[in-house]
Amino acid sequence: MASTITKRALVEHLAQRLNRDPAMVRDVVQLLMDTISEHLVNGNRIELRNFGVFSIRRRKPRLGRNPHKP
Repeated sequence: MASTITKRALVEHLAQRLNRDPAMVRDVVQLLMDTISEHLVNGNRIELRNFGVFSIRRRKPRLGRNPHKP
């Protein structure tokens, strides 16, 4: 199973590779995530070549249940 990388670990990795201040890299990563979120909320589709596509899919509501409750 693949391991999980957190935003903090990603920022630390990028800061080290770029030889930049982690606080500055954190701000850039957050700005990127905020920008993607804003565009998705506005109904836009985001395509990052060689990475992936982000879009919001509307689904019909469904009845959920808690499997721990009888």
